[in-house]
This record gives sequence, structure tokens and C-alpha cells, in this order.
Amino acid sequence: MVLSIIIQATKPLLFGEKQIKPLFTKTTAALFLFGYEGIVIGLFFRYFTGSFWSYWELTRSGINYSCWLILLGPVVLIPFGLLRSFDSYLEYSGHILSKPYGRKRAFRNILGHSNIIAFLLLFAIWIVSVGVTLLVQRGKIGLSDSELIRSIYFVFVMLSSYLFFIVILEAYVLYKPVYDKIALLLGFIVLLHLFLPLILSGIFESEIIYLYSPLGFTGGVIFEPENVTLSIAASIITINALFCVIPAFLISRRYRFLIAVRQGM
Repeated sequence: MVLSIIIQATKPLLFGEKQIKPLFTKTTAALFLFGYEGIVIGLFFRYFTGSFWSYWELTRSGINYSCWLILLGPVVLIPFGLLRSFDSYLEYSGHILSKPYGRKRAFRNILGHSNIIAFLLLFAIWIVSVGVTLLVQRGKIGLSDSELIRSIYFVFVMLSSYLFFIVILEAYVLYKPVYDKIALLLGFIVLLHLFLPLILSGIFESEIIYLYSPLGFTGGVIFEPENVTLSIAASIITINALFCVIPAFLISRRYRFLIAVRQGM
């Protein structure tokens, strides 16, 4: 099902076809994700209560991170089937402006209707799932304060990477009608974010630089957790937050443009 979502949702991006409506609503996406998270947590449950994967030589933290990344998969994929189009934004902004006091609340209402909020809802469900796994372990086999702190930092690093991902998607939706080839530019930026730290890490033979790639970080926390210190995690969060500033500014401008266009009609 997830594979069909990717194929159907990315066809308009790659081939310029018109996507009539999203494959998911907020409600159906949330229900699908809740079901998926429940199944995965059930499959991992025995490992949260003291049985470890000696075959893979994973520690408890390694098992945790592996589970959490599997839980995160649909949170990254579902947005491709949940994207609202620019026309949807234009129609909704007109609807908002037609209401009493609509102009004063237009920006806030458009933001609440946006893809960004829908995607953050999915991420919030993932955070709840992570919390459930931690509560199970705390009740069954105990959980030290240091392990809890590392888990919180992991969540925040994933959140910062996810924010960069969703603002790029939102920028694509809002600027596609203006710049037809913007998908190529934004796709290139995403590839740089994913692979440039890995390349630089190989060139400079560094055991740290690769962690600044989401791919490198996820591998590092599972197989080389000693390299992922709290200071490194904090710096990754800061850099990802800075990466989000310009896209967020451009998105804000586009929201205000939508309001201005509808007011002029």
C-alpha cells in the first residue's frame, strides 16, 4: 500500500500530471499510521521486555532506534499522498476571507489548513509511539535517566530533519505554479542534505561529519552510538533549524500572496 502511495503521488511531481485530490485525508492518514505503529510495536514488544537480538549484536538502545526508525518510515512516505495542491490553498483562502473577521485571521487559518500542520500531526503520532515503547521498558526492565535523555535528543534530531523535509515539500507545492522546474532544484537540495555529509566524511576520513546527514545519523545511532554525543545532537538540531529559515520565510510570503490575490478578486 505504501509503495502504491509513492508511485501515485510522485507521478505529478515527475511527469507534470495533474493530481486531482490527495490520496489521504488527515483522518485516514492518522488512522492508517496508528494501525501501522501498533503492529510494529507489537512485533518489537518482546525485545522491549528483556530479549535482545544477539544475532545482530544490537544493544537495547540499538533495538530501540531500529524500531523507532521503522515506525518513522510511513511518517516520511504518507505526506506524498497527503499533499494539498496550490489550487486547494487558493480555494480555501477565498472561503476564509468570505467569513466575518476572516481577513484578520486569514494567515493563521491558512497555516492551520496547510500541509505542514498535517505532516506535523503524523510526526506527533510517531512521538506518541516512541513514548509508548519507553514506558513499556521503564515498567518492565527499567530505564536510566541517561537513556531517557538520549532518546529525547534523538526525537528532537529527527524532528529537525523532518521539519526541513516538510518545508521543502510545502515550498514545492506553493511555488510550482510559478517555477515549473522547481522540483529539480528542491530535489537537488534534498540530495545534498542526504549525501554531502557522507561524501565529506569519506574525503576527510571523519567519524563525525557523516552524522549531519539524516542517513548517517540513523546509521550512527544504531551501529556506532558512541559517536553520537549530546553536543553533536544539539549541533545537528541547530543546523537543521537554520536550514529551515529561508524555506519558511518563502512559504510565509506565499501564504500572504494567496491572501492578497483573493482580496483582489
